[in-house]
Amino acid sequence: MITDSYCGAKHSTAIGRAATDCTLICVHGGEQIVLVDGDTTYLLEGDVIALKRLAGQRARIVGTLNGGKISVTSVVAA
Repeated sequence: MITDSYCGAKHSTAIGRAATDCTLICVHGGEQIVLVDGDTTYLLEGDVIALKRLAGQRARIVGTLNGGKISVTSVVAA
């Protein structure tokens, strides 16, 4: 799931919005875009516009993994 570094896979229900909206609000507030895969979180680098389009959704990421960071070359909805 593409999400933000603050919420991870658990978005706040207090704001009363969907995961997509919550992710976009947090990213706009300065959080990083990340991929959550099970218990692992990866920082995503690449086309921010394409990543934001899939915010809060499951996605297939293609890129280069370097430590905890993925340089994204392709992202599509899962």
